Order: sequence, then structure tokens, then C-alpha cells
Amino acid sequence: LANLSSSNDEKAAALLSLSKNTHVPELYQQIATYRYFEHIFQGTAPAEFLKELKEHLKVTHPMYISLKELEGLALLKAKDLKAAAKVFEEIAKDEKAPQGIRLRAFALLDQMAH
Repeated sequence: LANLSSSNDEKAAALLSLSKNTHVPELYQQIATYRYFEHIFQGTAPAEFLKELKEHLKVTHPMYISLKELEGLALLKAKDLKAAAKVFEEIAKDEKAPQGIRLRAFALLDQMAH
């Protein structure tokens, strides 16, 4: 992946391919899944992004909280404030979630309240 300097579509395709490659360690697949969604976030319509993301939002996925954060951001982008707040509240309350993600969730909830 490091030598890919071509188009964003090719980078996204490479990440998606790696996420499905059963010949690499599962951790690499899971990280590639997150990086794929992070990569396509800006250029994908919220509804399309959320539809594709949904199949990966499994509590057992090691990147679940990171993917949930992207879900919340996509909901904000779609102007669905109620659903976004619900996602960020879930993240903020999850004591097992990484501290940085929880802090961002609290900050976003605070901004949404004003």
C-alpha cells in the first residue's frame, strides 16, 4: 500500500481488497476495513456510506468503536442530529472505548447541545 501514489479510487480499492484478503493476518484485515471507511468518508454521500458501513458494525470487530465514531460523523454529515447524538452517547458511555474517542464523543455532544 505504501507505494500507491495514484488515485483515491485505487487507494480505496487496495484497502478494500486488503480488508477481504484471508491470506493476511486478521488484524491487518480489520485495520484495512477501518482505513477504507476513513478514506472514503469525505467523498461518499452519507446514505451510501452508512449503508456500506452497516455490515461492518459488529460489536466483536476490534475497530468497532472507531467505526461507530465514523457512523456518528456520517450521521452529522447527513444532518440526522438525533441519531448522531445517540451514537456519540453510546461511545461516551462505553468505558472500554479508547479515551481519545470518548473525549471526542463528549466534545461533539457538547457542541450539539449548543
